[in-house]
Amino acid sequence: MKKELDALTADLGNVARYANTAIDLAQQCADAYRQTPDHDRRMFNQVLFERIEVYMDEDDEHQVRAILAPPFDKHFSSILKHIVYELQGRRKG
Repeated sequence: MKKELDALTADLGNVARYANTAIDLAQQCADAYRQTPDHDRRMFNQVLFERIEVYMDEDDEHQVRAILAPPFDKHFSSILKHIVYELQGRRKG
């Protein structure tokens, strides 16, 4: 039983390290995107996104929905949502 618990603990440590690495990469990607000239952002968009939807919500406010391309959709979806939420807050504030 102790052997199995040790193995699970080691696996959880690996998962935590991988998650932190993914968060770091996503943040670096977001920082790079912010610093990239507008004309080069198209390349980022083509690699990262399947599509970007701009629409009007029920309050006639513009909203943006980003649909990530594989494999980013699995790895970065929750991270990207947080980054987009922060960026939208900065534009409104």
